[in-house]
Formats: sequence, C-alpha cells, structure tokens
Amino acid sequence: IELIFEPGTDLLRARQLVAERMTQAHALPNVSAPPLIMQPTSSTSRVLMVKMNSTELSGIDMSVLARWQIKPRLIGIPGVANVSIWGQREQQLQVEVNPNQLRDKGVTLEQVVKTAGNAVWVSPLSYLEASTPGTGGFVESPNQRLGIQHVLPIRTPADLSKVSVEDTDTPMVLGDVSQVKEDHQPLIGDTLGQDAGLLLVVEKFPGANALQVTQDVEAALKDLQPGLSGVQMDTSVFRPATFLQDTV
Repeated sequence: IELIFEPGTDLLRARQLVAERMTQAHALPNVSAPPLIMQPTSSTSRVLMVKMNSTELSGIDMSVLARWQIKPRLIGIPGVANVSIWGQREQQLQVEVNPNQLRDKGVTLEQVVKTAGNAVWVSPLSYLEASTPGTGGFVESPNQRLGIQHVLPIRTPADLSKVSVEDTDTPMVLGDVSQVKEDHQPLIGDTLGQDAGLLLVVEKFPGANALQVTQDVEAALKDLQPGLSGVQMDTSVFRPATFLQDTV
C-alpha cells in the first residue's frame, strides 16, 4: 500500500497516525508477514537500477545472494531508504497434489496441508500447531545451563516427501500422494521477461544527495564483487546521476 501525502504534510505526524492504525493489523488473517512502515521516499527517490544476471547461478540462487548479502549491505549506506528486488524468486519446498491421486488414496487436501505445515519450523497458517513454535529449551547441570538448539531435519524435497501423512488409517508419506519439489513462487509482472536475472531498485531518502548516494552504492557493489563469483552487475539500466554529471 503506497500512501501519497499532500505537499506540506508533516511526515512525522503522518507516520505516527499510520502506525496507530496499524496496531489493528492483528485482526487480519495470519497468512503472511505482518505489515510494516517503510522509510519515507520522495517522488524522485529512485537513484539507481542494477541488473543482476548470471550464466552459472539459477534465479533462486541469485535471489538468495541478493536478499542476504547484497541488500543488507546497500541498506546500510547513508542516504539509502530502500532496496527492492524485482523478479526475486523465493526458495521454497512446494507440495503439488493430484486430486485423483488423493481420492484413490483416501486422503484430503486438508491432511496434506497440515502435514506439510507441521513438518517445518514455523507455519503462517494460524490453525496449525507449527504457527506457535516453542523454544529449544535447556538442560541444567549442577554448575551450568546448556541451551538446546534444534536442527531442522528437512532440507530437501526428498526429506519432506518422507514425512508421514497425518490422520490416516493406512501409513503413507507425502511422496505417496503428492510431488514435492524445490521451486519459487509464481512471478507477477516479471519485467525481465524470460531472463532469470534480477533488478535491484535503490531508493534514497528525501533530501539525500543523489550523486553521492549513487557513487556510494556503486562502490559497495564493487567491494562485494569478489564474493559474487559468476554474477554480473549492470548499473547503467537507470542512473539519474549520469544526467547530473553531464549537466554540471
């Protein structure tokens, strides 16, 4: 949801009012991440678009790099308000069912959803046990307390396919009634067409120096390049700083 305020609006006051309304967000269905207020941006906030592609890495692998390595580094640059990743492919374990196969096995779709949801650490579905995960706990000895860290045994589609289906009379696993695979969410409006690359959109704070922010972002990308083997970065897709440099 994008809010556009009239000229002269006190942004701090407006953000306070919006934050107060967002306290009612707990009434929304618990099926996604909770809402949050992003940093304020201006109508000319976009300072750089960076195309990211690779002939060695898949779209999912590049998305992991962009989310956990590149974006946090760019967000920490003074003047950068937000970094959006267009074409991001979230790494997911997907369970695909066939209605005819479920009918033949006598299994309902709800049983498959419950089994897959409860097999992972945390589920966004509020009616599952996995929606309220507990802590690892601890073990105490006479002179110390040792924390317990659980290690999720499910990492691959093969692991998830071996989980037993809940509430069935005949023992069976997810792999018997579904196809479990690793894939990403359906893409909506992918601006890069058939290209598996990504587009990093960098936005600045109101009043920040566009030229300085652009140069700092490009310097950060150059510093990250040694750790991004096989990944190419193109910062010439959209670069308003070029116009500023040519006109001064």
